[in-house]
Amino acid sequence: MHLEHYQSTVENGVTILIGPRGGRYAPALRHYNQPLDVQSVATLFRQQQESDSRVANPRNFRTGHFGPIVDTTRWKCNSDQCPCQRGEDLAQRLYRSFGRRV
Repeated sequence: MHLEHYQSTVENGVTILIGPRGGRYAPALRHYNQPLDVQSVATLFRQQQESDSRVANPRNFRTGHFGPIVDTTRWKCNSDQCPCQRGEDLAQRLYRSFGRRV
């Protein structure tokens, strides 16, 4: 995966990556079906936030971000509460964004 081949955009208030073959990815989300329905991304993110609010320690999640907007130059989101803001190295932030090693 060559990240320089991906373009980022914000759709419905959530960062979306568009791959070289048109695939779409949402680094803020932990789980979603492929192909990604861009129209449902904001709803999926809200559901993720609601689910996180019921978990004792959502900071233990290794994937997804706590904020919907992800700066794809630093791979950090717009939430001060997200682990990406505190102590994660680049490899960990990329794993958080993609759910796999990049």
